[in-house]
Amino acid sequence: MTMPYDAIYLAPHLDDAVLSCGGQIFDRVQAGQKILVLTIMAGEPAAGQMNDYIASLHSR
Repeated sequence: MTMPYDAIYLAPHLDDAVLSCGGQIFDRVQAGQKILVLTIMAGEPAAGQMNDYIASLHSR
C-alpha cells in the first residue's frame, strides 16, 4: 500500500501544527516531502468578541 503523504500532522486547532511543528513541516516541504495537516476543530468566534485588528484579519 502506497501512502500519498510522507507525513501527516493532526492538530486540534488551526494554529497548533504551525506553532508546535512549523519548523519541522517547513524542513520536510523544503526536502520535497508531501505533507498533510488536518485540523480537527475550527469554529467561528462569537459575534462581538474580536478587536478591530483581529476582525480585519478575518475579513481578508
